[in-house]
Amino acid sequence: MILIVGATGLMIRQLMARKLGANESYQQLAETAAVNGFNRILGKLNNNKPDEYLGYLYAVNNREKEGEPGLPAAGYQWNLYATETPPLLPQLCTNTTGIINTNGITWNPLQETELTIPTEATLDEGSNGMRNDGNKGAIKTSYRLRGYAKPSGEGIFEVEGFVRRDGDQEDEYFSRALLTRSLSVVPLILQAKDWGVIAGNYLELGTTSVAGASTESKGKIVWNVSSSENFQNATNCTTTNYLKNLPGLNFSSSNTSTESAIARDLWPIVQGAIPLSHYDKGKTIDKMPSNTNKVRIWSFDDQGGAASGCHNSVVCTRAHDTNSTVKPQISETQDSNTGQWTVEVSADDICKEKTNVDNVCHVFVEHINLEQTNLFFKVLNSNIEALVIHLELPYNTAKASDLSGRIQLSENSSLCLTSKLSESGSGCENSEPERLVISSSTGPQPIQCNNINNKPYVLQIEGSALPGALIHMPKGSLYLSGDAQLRGIIWAHDICAGDHGIELTTEIGEKSIIETAQSLWGWKPEQGYGRMVLRGIRGTGLDVFKRF
Repeated sequence: MILIVGATGLMIRQLMARKLGANESYQQLAETAAVNGFNRILGKLNNNKPDEYLGYLYAVNNREKEGEPGLPAAGYQWNLYATETPPLLPQLCTNTTGIINTNGITWNPLQETELTIPTEATLDEGSNGMRNDGNKGAIKTSYRLRGYAKPSGEGIFEVEGFVRRDGDQEDEYFSRALLTRSLSVVPLILQAKDWGVIAGNYLELGTTSVAGASTESKGKIVWNVSSSENFQNATNCTTTNYLKNLPGLNFSSSNTSTESAIARDLWPIVQGAIPLSHYDKGKTIDKMPSNTNKVRIWSFDDQGGAASGCHNSVVCTRAHDTNSTVKPQISETQDSNTGQWTVEVSADDICKEKTNVDNVCHVFVEHINLEQTNLFFKVLNSNIEALVIHLELPYNTAKASDLSGRIQLSENSSLCLTSKLSESGSGCENSEPERLVISSSTGPQPIQCNNINNKPYVLQIEGSALPGALIHMPKGSLYLSGDAQLRGIIWAHDICAGDHGIELTTEIGEKSIIETAQSLWGWKPEQGYGRMVLRGIRGTGLDVFKRF
C-alpha cells in the first residue's frame, strides 16, 4: 500500500512538472512572438524605399485607451489615412500613400498576424525545432500591435504575442504576452536633395528658379506656415495655379516649367522655423586690434564723406561699446579712370586670435552700401577656414549707431572671397560658396516685405554682386533690387523678390553645395532642415513583458 501511494504521488508530481514546463514553454513562445512582431513592425516603419515610406506614422497616435499623464489622447488614427479626414502632419505634403491603395488600408498591424514556427519536419536533419506534443492540431504563434503613443521625442509600442493550437477560436489561447518597448524617434534628412535650399516664412519669389528649373529636384523650397489651413487636400501640394497666389507665397514666370519646378519643390512645414545657429564650429570672433576684450564692428560705404562712419574712407570700424570710429589699416584703392573701388581685407587683418582649431572667423557689420566697390575677403588658402559675416550687433548690450543696419550691393559691386595668394584685384573665386556665410539671427521679427527699403537687417542684392554664399537670416530679409545670380542656399525669414528673381545654383560640378556644407560645418542628418523622415532607434528604456 505504501509503495502504491508513493508511486502515485511521484506520478502526479511528474505530471504537474510536465504541465508547468509546458506552460513556461508556451509563455516563452508568446514573448518571442511579441518581440518578433515588434521587429516586423519596426522594419515596416523604418523602410527606406520612398514609395513605401511609413515613418510618418511615428508622429501619429494609435492607441485605444487613456494612458499615463503625458501620453497622447486615445484613438486609433493610422487607419484614418484611408478616409477623407486623415491626421495632419507637421510636414504637410508628406506622401502618405504607402499605407493605402484604392481598396483602403494595405497594412494594419492592429490585426493579428500569424508567424511561422520551424518544426522538425521543416528543418535539416539533425536540427531541433518545434516538436509535436502529441495532441491534435499544430501549435501556432501570432502577434498584433495593441497600441502606440508618442510622447515628446520617443515612441512607446505595445505588441501582443499569442500561442494557440490550430483550430482554436480567436479568444482561445495557451499563452499571451504583452511587450512594452520605447524607441527614440529621430527626424533625419537622408539625401542632399531633401535639404531646404530656399527657406522662409514669407516667400515672394518672383521669377526665381532653382538649378535652372531642372527636371530633377535639386533641393526643397521650405515654407514655414502658421497653420495647415491651405493644405487640407493633398492635391493642393502640387497644383501650381493654387500655390502661386496663396497668402505669404508668390511666384510667377513666363516659363511654365519654372513654375512647375517651384510647385514640385515646395515643402510647407507647420510652425517651422529656420535654425538659429548652424555655424558655430571653430568659432573665433574678430576683436579690436588694440583691445581684444572688445568686439570690432565694421561698416563699408563708397558714397564719400563720412558715409562709412570715417571721413574719406570706404571702410570704418568701432568697438562694440562705443560710437568712436577708427579707420582700419587695410587696402583700399580707387581706379582713377572708372572710379571703381577695391577694398581687400586679408586673413591677417581679422580674427587675430584664431588657432588651428578655432579658425572660423566671425565678423560683425552694421552697414554696407556699395555702388561701385569690390569688397574682397582674402581668406581662401589661409589659416581661416571660413568667414561668417553677421549683420547684427554682437551683444544685447552693444551700442547701436545711426547707420543703416543693412547690406546693399549694386550690380556694379561685389562681396566675395578670394585667395590669400591671389594678386590684388584679381576678382572673386566662387568655387567654395559654403565658406562664406551672411547671417542675421537677432533683432525684431520682420513683417513680410512692407517698407523693405527702410528696414534694418536686410540684405539687398542684384546681378552677381553676391556671387556665392550661404545666406542664413532667420530674423532678416533678402531683397532683390534687380535680377540676381547666386551659388549657395538662401534661408531668410522674408524673401522679397518683387518682379525680379534669383537664378540659384545648388551644385558645383556634380557635387551639391549642401554636401560640401555638411562636410565643412559638420551638419548631421538629424540637424537637417527640409524634408525630414522619421526613424525609430533603440531607446534607453527596458523591455517590459506582461503575461496573461
